[in-house]
Amino acid sequence: MEALDRVKANLESLNDQAIAERLGWSEEEAREIITPSTRRRLTVSNITDPMEALDRVKANLESLNDEAIAERLGWSEEEAREIITPGIRRHLAVNNTTDPFSGLIDYIDGRIQYGGTYYSGKGRVLPPGKTEQKLNL
Repeated sequence: MEALDRVKANLESLNDQAIAERLGWSEEEAREIITPSTRRRLTVSNITDPMEALDRVKANLESLNDEAIAERLGWSEEEAREIITPGIRRHLAVNNTTDPFSGLIDYIDGRIQYGGTYYSGKGRVLPPGKTEQKLNL
């Protein structure tokens, strides 16, 4: 029961105002980016300090910018912006807190789909008109 009480307290502490204050965002940004399901995931997966996990998510989101993605994948910034949408970036930032670019490569290589489900047999995700390419790992 102690663990459940801690999760409940952590979840209550991850409100829009606290997230916005911690990350330097507006409350609207906090509400849009750190959704209720993301808050639940962070509180359960980081029971000791979910606010520290929020810091990692913010850093990951900042690192997953158009320029960095384009450089890593050998794409243009426009291709990165169009294909790696804000929703995919949020997913990668939350679910790959240690190394969001490894999650990006798994997504591009077809090892995971947007929802995070692992599967095989799907080809590499590439911009329209591009064929197989070497990634800048």
